[in-house]
Amino acid sequence: MALITFIDSAGAEWSVWDVRVDARAGTGGRSYLGAMQRGWLCFENGDQRRRTTEYPEHWEGLSSVELEKLCKSASPVVRRQTQEMPAFVPNPDSDVH
Repeated sequence: MALITFIDSAGAEWSVWDVRVDARAGTGGRSYLGAMQRGWLCFENGDQRRRTTEYPEHWEGLSSVELEKLCKSASPVVRRQTQEMPAFVPNPDSDVH
């Protein structure tokens, strides 16, 4: 896995890395990945994260301009919000405490 940083035309710093699916894992658990079975590039800038499955094999050698084009064409990733479980507050009118 390569990790590269680049500066886009707006002056923002992005990190980009490739994510690969382990071929030794077999096909049983991989079928749900669909087009992502080949792997993907992940772009990150602060809270922003994007990913694409469409990228050249030797992406590590791309210029900052080319990486920015890939980043702009990548799909935004929405981070899941974790919901905290509310604390248990006993009902004062209940017989169960």
